[in-house]
Amino acid sequence: MEEAVEWINAQPGAGASIEEMQALGPHRSMLACLDRAALVHSFVAGEDDESSAHNLMRNRVQYVVLLSTENQAGLVKALDVIESAYLELMRLRRAGRAPGEARSEAVALSDFYRAVVGAVAKARGRGNAPEPQRDATGRIVIRTTTKNGQRA
Repeated sequence: MEEAVEWINAQPGAGASIEEMQALGPHRSMLACLDRAALVHSFVAGEDDESSAHNLMRNRVQYVVLLSTENQAGLVKALDVIESAYLELMRLRRAGRAPGEARSEAVALSDFYRAVVGAVAKARGRGNAPEPQRDATGRIVIRTTTKNGQRA
């Protein structure tokens, strides 16, 4: 886990605060990944393509780790939200207020840490994307060419 934490902290903008992420905007940060209540609900209810909370947590961890390789700031906060939401789900299950297998906090944390280590291992092999050219709103500028080689 130490190597994964080291890699996470080395990502550009990994430790960005909410204010810094707001200044960067939605196209350069993980603001959209910070809705803890929506994530807990997703873990409880499942989603169209996945009903396992463990798989949803793992997929969400993979998603934010890969977003960090695309120069989106806020990886540490996004992982904190995922961890907190997953632990909250397990508390709800242990209290009988959510369906599914209740896991102890230690087991749930172990699940989360394994997901992080696995996601980082995949992301390391992928490498980081170069910083793309962006417009004033933070959106990536895409240039296209026509058949005769002229810019559109």
